[in-house]
Formats: sequence, structure tokens, C-alpha cells
Amino acid sequence: MTSAQRLGRMSVLRKRGVASILAAMCASRIAAGMIPFGLITYFASKNDFASAGFSSTIFMIAVSLSGPVKSRIIQNYSPSVIIVSMAIVSSISFCLCIASSFYLHSTIFAFLLIALGAISAPPTGAVVRSAWNQISGSPSEKKFLHSIDSVMEEAVFALTPILTSIIWVSIGPQWGVPLGSIAGFVGSYIVVQVGKNSDAKKLFSINRKQSQIEQNESCGNRGINSFRLYFSLKSVGLLLPSLGIGISIGTLTIVLPAWASSYTKSQAISGVILGVISLSGAISASCGDRLSPYKADERKKIIYYGVPLTVSLFLFSIADNIFTEVLSAIMFGYGMTPIFVSSYMLVSALYNEEFHTELNASLGAAFNIGSGCSTAVVGSFIREIPINILLLLLALVAFFLCVVAPWVGLRSVHDAEVAR
Repeated sequence: MTSAQRLGRMSVLRKRGVASILAAMCASRIAAGMIPFGLITYFASKNDFASAGFSSTIFMIAVSLSGPVKSRIIQNYSPSVIIVSMAIVSSISFCLCIASSFYLHSTIFAFLLIALGAISAPPTGAVVRSAWNQISGSPSEKKFLHSIDSVMEEAVFALTPILTSIIWVSIGPQWGVPLGSIAGFVGSYIVVQVGKNSDAKKLFSINRKQSQIEQNESCGNRGINSFRLYFSLKSVGLLLPSLGIGISIGTLTIVLPAWASSYTKSQAISGVILGVISLSGAISASCGDRLSPYKADERKKIIYYGVPLTVSLFLFSIADNIFTEVLSAIMFGYGMTPIFVSSYMLVSALYNEEFHTELNASLGAAFNIGSGCSTAVVGSFIREIPINILLLLLALVAFFLCVVAPWVGLRSVHDAEVAR
């Protein structure tokens, strides 16, 4: 990196609100990392793998289906009020869900509270991704902000499984979800307060008193445009890789504790392996374009990084020792995070600004749907189907969604659109 590039990046970080938002998002993302894994570890600690899978599925599906809707609400009304309100309801719900299961032994009631907590969880990350598009003054600044945000996101996700495992073996698995939800509330609150005084204050201070005519026009146009938005070929090519990564992570989240119990002395080692995936992803994203032969083509980067991700899943399927597991985790993370960075860049390049927050949320929704569905299916069949067979099937699915789908869906996109 040249000195001019370093100075340029430092100037971006010195822009009003950037550093503070990045720091606050770390706290907010602790919830996104600790809650789903914490639910799995809580039920897995009781050898209830089916409930572990279904609890994570309920969380992921509820977050996914409500994400775009919540983003539309935030887009039209005041984020400063809605995000904080959502965070309060979500945090209380997750704390009560573990209490109901641990003290009242009511799994059904716990599932209902998980659904409520997930539905009310604020899409703070999607709003921040849109903020980067407003704060950045050039494509290079935009790429840097999305990249460093992804690096810090993966760094947090690298720590949260390890932190959850530490909580598991120290004070008990029942504490992971409540502590994570409280951190999520604190982070979301700080993001909103800092955002209102940042260079993206327009995004965080949208006037809630729009005229009724403006709201009706917005709803009418959005109803038509949303159909085109999600069912266009380019949107399918953009969203399916995130779905594939979600399916992969969801499967690994269930499979790794079972693998660890067979080949190691502690299930908690699975949290370390998941942490290695995120750490590798953070390092890969921090290297920027230096690891890819495609310096400016975000479409080809998605396909390029999809290949090692698929190969890593094949290695997972044949692993019988911790060294191979760690190597597979490193390779998976190497491909995972750059795919997300390129996807966020394509959102700002291919779509109008009014859809940025919704599309950013939809990328996360696709990931969560994949993760939630896979945890439910794998949690139900892990005792009937060998682990290596499950992972081989996963590798085939990942190849189709992360390599074939973007190659087909995004090849019709013109270079001029990507460079916009």
C-alpha cells in the first residue's frame, strides 16, 4: 500500500462519525454472533440437538422474513426511534426465552419468545451499510468502508463463538444469549446516537411526518418495484451466494459440535473452529484486492472466492483430525467475507439509493434463511445420516449457489452498471 493510499484511508476514518459507528457496530454484532450460537450451545449442552436446530431456525427465519420489512419502515420513518425501540423489545425477549426454558422448562414458550426477539431485532447493520454509501466520496472510499466494516464484523464473529464457549464452560451455557442480547441493545443505541451527528445524519434523521400523499406514492411504487427487485436475474445472482454461505454456516454450526464430540474431548472446540472461519474471513477481507486476480470486477470476485469456499466444505467432509478442520476453516473464511464485500459493492452499483437499505438487509436475510433452514434439517437428520455425507451434499449445494448462480445471474449485468 502506498503512502497516498494510507493517507486516503486515514482521511476516511477521520470523517465525522465513521470511527464511532464502526466501534458501536462491534457491540451490536456481538448479539448477531452470540444469540444464534448461544441458542445452539444451550440446547446442545442438554443433548437436545433437535431443539438446538429448531431454535436457531426460528431465530434465522424470523430475522430474515422481517428484515426487509423493518428496513422499509426505517427507510420511511425515524431510525432514531424505531431502532432503539426494536432493540429494547428484542433484548427483553431473548432474556426471557432462556429464563422460561431454564427455570420453567417450557421449550414451546421459549421458541415463541425467540421468534418475538428475532422479529423485533433491529437491522442496524443494513442501515450502517447504507450510511457508508452516503459518507463515501468515491468508489475507493466506499470499497474501503465496506471492507473495513466486514473485517471488523468477522473479527467480532471470530470472537463471539469463542466467547460463548468460554461462558459455556465457566458460568453456564444459559448465559450466552442474555449477555449477547444486552450487548446488541447497547450497540444499536450508540449507533443511532452517533449516526445522528455523522456525515450520514440525513439517513438517521428522516422526517417521520411525511405527507400522506408521499407515503402512498412510496408504498405503491415500492410494491411494484419490490417484485422486480427480488425476481430480476441480477438480484437472484446477487442473493444466492449469501444463501449458500448461510446454508454452509448453519450446517457447520450443528455438525461441528457432533464432530468434536467424536474426535476431541470437548464439544466446546467447535466454537474455536467457527472462530477460525471468521478470523480467516477478516484477514482475507483486510487484504482487499491483493488476493484476487480480478481487481475491479466484483461479479467475477464472487465466483472466484466461491471456489475455495466449496473446496473447504469437501475438506471438512474428510477431516478426521483437528489440523484438517482448522485448514478447512481457514479456506472457508478466505472465500466467505470477500463474497459479502463484493455483494455490498454491487448493491450500491446496481440499484437506486432508495433500495440500498432493503437490499443490504436482504443479503443478511438470505444468509439467515439458509442458516436457519439448514440447522433445522441437519439437526433433525444428523443422527441418521453420516456427517461426511452431509458435508459432501453441502459442498455440492454451495458450488451451485456460490459459483454457478452468480455466474449465470450476474453475467447479464453491464460493466457500465458495475462501475456506476
